[in-house]
Amino acid sequence: MAIIKRDGSKYWYIQFQYLGKSHIKSSKTTDKALAERLESNWRKQLIEQYQLGVKPTIDTLEAFKAYSASKKKIVSHYVVNLWSMRAAEFFSYVPHLHLLQSRDIERFKVDMERKAYSNQTIKHALNQVGGTIKYAKRMGYQVPEVEIPSVKLSRGRLRYLTVEEEQWTSHGAVDSSGL
Repeated sequence: MAIIKRDGSKYWYIQFQYLGKSHIKSSKTTDKALAERLESNWRKQLIEQYQLGVKPTIDTLEAFKAYSASKKKIVSHYVVNLWSMRAAEFFSYVPHLHLLQSRDIERFKVDMERKAYSNQTIKHALNQVGGTIKYAKRMGYQVPEVEIPSVKLSRGRLRYLTVEEEQWTSHGAVDSSGL
């Protein structure tokens, strides 16, 4: 356990080794007693992570930003970023990603339906939420066990009439009732 001051810095630095790895960071405080408590808390967190399997948490906004940044090289990054940030804005009342619940995601879906977004757009936005959760899990963070709501899409594309079919229906079609 070492609380040290570095040359040219007013802050105390925390420095120790755990499992053969050096851990160093600034306490961002000038109070030595507070720095010692911070060091103790940090060491406790590391032990919980390694010995008990407790995973670190991530802020909801940071999770969506990290997911969006991971998709920077794809062509549709602009759209991924747009819906990731809209979802992050909607879920701003959830401080950490692992606190997100299925009902929150369902509220997001209902809010988008109320705003008259198409089903394909809603599905795309929900994919960003699911992708963010999966990405955070791969990165080792605590994530919620949630169910992403399903969205029904139309079976296929709308078929347009050919010119001949359109002419036939407008000129020669007879009502099926025979009138």
